[in-house]
Amino acid sequence: MKIFVGVEHAFHRLRSRVYARLNRNKRYRRETLRRLDPDILWMTRVFSDHMVTFSPHEVVGKSIYRDGGFQRGLTDRVVKILEDHGQIGGPTVLEIGANIGTQTIYLMLSGHFDRIICLEPDERNLRLLRRNLADNDLSERAIVIPVAAGDRDGEATFHVDDINHGRGGLMPTDGTVRTVTVALRRVDSLLSELRVNPSEIGFVWMDIEGAEYEALTAMEPLTSLGIPILMEYSPSFMGPEKTDRMIEHLAARYARSIHFSQPDTIVPLSDLPRKDGDVLLLR
Repeated sequence: MKIFVGVEHAFHRLRSRVYARLNRNKRYRRETLRRLDPDILWMTRVFSDHMVTFSPHEVVGKSIYRDGGFQRGLTDRVVKILEDHGQIGGPTVLEIGANIGTQTIYLMLSGHFDRIICLEPDERNLRLLRRNLADNDLSERAIVIPVAAGDRDGEATFHVDDINHGRGGLMPTDGTVRTVTVALRRVDSLLSELRVNPSEIGFVWMDIEGAEYEALTAMEPLTSLGIPILMEYSPSFMGPEKTDRMIEHLAARYARSIHFSQPDTIVPLSDLPRKDGDVLLLR
């Protein structure tokens, strides 16, 4: 009997090694996602320096499973630029549109920040955000606030996307399937309520699907100090008139910018290309 138990253990070890090798292959991971049972709602992957739980059926989760992360290269590149240009100041990150916490984790792993304030209105993302913070021992260093950022305090209609949970927002998109009502907060009043001095904020990461301009107009305590901001920039979504207003507003507060379609090129903010992409605002 012991012989059969030994054989069984050996078989399980061999099977585990085979699966581990297969999982290192991106094509295999892509095929696994395609065949995944829809009843599997969440998955967890453990990496060398963190772990993350995600939905494998939507865009961010698919990227984590298939590619090993979601925009970690961009996050690391942004932090390196901030280091090189001496632009990291206060010990707190403000993350507007935290999703499930991938950038939250990456930013805290950089070693530059003591705490992070996460704004996220989508309940689906909030559940995973809180779990990922706990699993990475970050709960005590994070403040999670279930709100959307805007130009007023109150409530707003939030457009839900079931294919891409990071695509939901205050602006309707092609993927919108339904709407819900969420709390809406101005960043300036929220920081005041939290008794956070604007000078404590060292960096802002903002990805809120076309509502950036409205949020920026309510961030004067931060933008007047030139606190660096990484933001999703969507001229095609906002339209030329609104894009021009946003550029004019920001150019009075920031001297330089980097459009990550040209990551090594720093240009005056007024010369920012009118094309979609991630943009870093620098003093």
